[in-house]
Amino acid sequence: MNSLDRIFSATIDLSYETGVNGTATARIAREAKVANGTLFHHFPTKKDLVEYCYMRIQEDYVWNMIGFLDLPSHTTRKQLKKAIKTAIDYWVRNPKYFVFTQRVNHSQFYSERLQKKLSKLQLSLQHAINQGIQQKAIRKLDHHVMTSLLFKAIYDVAQLIMDTPDKTKQIEYREQGFSFIWAAIK
Repeated sequence: MNSLDRIFSATIDLSYETGVNGTATARIAREAKVANGTLFHHFPTKKDLVEYCYMRIQEDYVWNMIGFLDLPSHTTRKQLKKAIKTAIDYWVRNPKYFVFTQRVNHSQFYSERLQKKLSKLQLSLQHAINQGIQQKAIRKLDHHVMTSLLFKAIYDVAQLIMDTPDKTKQIEYREQGFSFIWAAIK
């Protein structure tokens, strides 16, 4: 693992334990086995570090979700359904990423600059949304409204699943959550 990967992993792990605000950069450097100077070479401020980790997670999340939108053998409707289910599953499989992003969303680190970066990333979904609208697979809503509501619903369903210890209920909540989301956008 290179130093950036180690810094990323240490930041996520320590933030999971102590929160984003409660995690000192010196401790992150120590945990990542890099010198403080190396950490600050890559990230001059803690805000830069948090933004990097947040966007790295969001990019992975969005690319996992839209990876199903290029499959030529599926209809747009099937692709969108698969993408939503994959998005829910992504957070359930990556609870530390989920907690990190939720904590950043509700912290001073969630800045206008970070919102702009996230908006640019979400534009990658615009093509899929437009295609779904054109084929009447989903309802016509403004892109910002659609992505905002869609991501919020996905986060909420994932949170519900992660908060439920009963595996049978988790499966039930995943299916019901997906059904609710799909009914809302189709």
